[in-house]
Amino acid sequence: MSLPRTAVEPSALRRLLTPLINPAVFDFWASKINPAWSWERALARVVARKQEAADTVTLVLAPNANCGGFQAGQHINVTAEINGRRTTRSYSLSDAPRADGRLSITLKLTEGA
Repeated sequence: MSLPRTAVEPSALRRLLTPLINPAVFDFWASKINPAWSWERALARVVARKQEAADTVTLVLAPNANCGGFQAGQHINVTAEINGRRTTRSYSLSDAPRADGRLSITLKLTEGA
């Protein structure tokens, strides 16, 4: 799941290695170990799911270190493969970011969407 990229201060090691690393190649091999690892893309994994109503669910996301922070009004682009087709939707945060860095979004089933 992709998240919006915000300014994150890179570590000294990352600054040294950046000219030597092809982010696409790194992401390919790193994803074989952990799908949330990426050289520069902000990604997240779903760590909890709460059924709010018959047609509504809240997902708690754990973002990787490339996710900086969020401001009120920002959105998260969620990409998923549905019936073999990649689909992206935008969602607003449904709760304030937590101290552990996790984020929550709430999704409602929409017929035909």
